Amino acid sequence: MNRSVRSVLLAVVVVVAIAGFAVFAGRDGGGEEPEATGRQTAPAAAGSEAPPEEPELYVTPSDQEEEVGQEEGHDDSLENAPADQRAKDDAAAAALATAEIWVQGKTLEQAAWNEQLLHTLAPVAQPAYDGRVWGYRVEATAVKGEPAVEQATMTTATVVIPTDAGPLTLTVTRSDEQGSWATTAITTD
Repeated sequence: MNRSVRSVLLAVVVVVAIAGFAVFAGRDGGGEEPEATGRQTAPAAAGSEAPPEEPELYVTPSDQEEEVGQEEGHDDSLENAPADQRAKDDAAAAALATAEIWVQGKTLEQAAWNEQLLHTLAPVAQPAYDGRVWGYRVEATAVKGEPAVEQATMTTATVVIPTDAGPLTLTVTRSDEQGSWATTAITTD
């Protein structure tokens, strides 16, 4: 790179840095806009003024024992606790229900396949699959074994199901330990 191109790039970087600093420094939290004078002022000399403090991006939870709207004694620990056998069985059943529809992609009409598949998916996953995945492109045509739960908590599980086209990995979730499991992701290996 020649010297003039480097000089231009350096000048652009300096101007952008000064402009960014000026915008950041203008945020004093008072809600008042600085007066427009029609002329630009030079930034303060380096080291003459302490840089403004960065705003706090993360809020630390308070030490309160009970949050507003929560029942006394509510325990979140079950939501991330390792799954018990019933949770694993229910997660595997939900994943299997999705897989059994998934492998019918070539035998069902697209609209029927899509509708049946959506019934097994969590609402958060439906937009990713609704009309974006074509059943006739699914290679698997049959489930060839029992689901295997690889990882599971009380609210999330990863289940692998063998098919005639290789393993199908499904992520199933539920909102709490009493909720129904639904598929949130389907991955072919």
